[in-house]
Amino acid sequence: MKYSICMIYYVAIIIITGGCFYKIEHKASNELKAGKGIDLSDTVVGNKSITGKKNVVLTFMDSVFHRYELSHAQIRNHLMLDSFYYAQDASFKGDTIYLTNEPYFIAVINYNDGLNCAYKLLCPILKGAGKSFDFEIVQADCDADESSSYNNLTFNMISDTSFMTVETFYPKGLTDTTGSATTKQVWRITNEGRIQMEK
Repeated sequence: MKYSICMIYYVAIIIITGGCFYKIEHKASNELKAGKGIDLSDTVVGNKSITGKKNVVLTFMDSVFHRYELSHAQIRNHLMLDSFYYAQDASFKGDTIYLTNEPYFIAVINYNDGLNCAYKLLCPILKGAGKSFDFEIVQADCDADESSSYNNLTFNMISDTSFMTVETFYPKGLTDTTGSATTKQVWRITNEGRIQMEK
């Protein structure tokens, strides 16, 4: 698939046949505007919103964009996660926002289980509802113990509507990567914000 990459005002604009998504870099907050008429209300007040306005009540998307700590209440208001994600020592933090031409934004949120693993959750957030009704774990970083087998998970965006996860399995006692096994999986995001495995 042919694609071209252009860097404009620190914003990576990736054009791919059939879709175009915009990853908002942290230092480009006053360069881009969120979609008109979008209300993703939140209670965090900060110096600058994603639209560049100062001294305003930040939206949930702003909080993710600025990589702020996210309360359990914020997560409950905007995401649909199972109850075990809200363990006492678990924490959430914003990571990345992708603006798309689809009916949703894509928010990547850091989740720490408070034990020994940190994850990234990819969440399509519907522009009208301001909520995500589905998510996928796209990155996992757990304390590796070479005395037992372990997995490593990473991801990359392909287009507005798709992304790929890459999972690598490391057998017990492995001292180099020659014995590892890698599995790649493509995922599709529907107009309703649901994530589906592509066969």
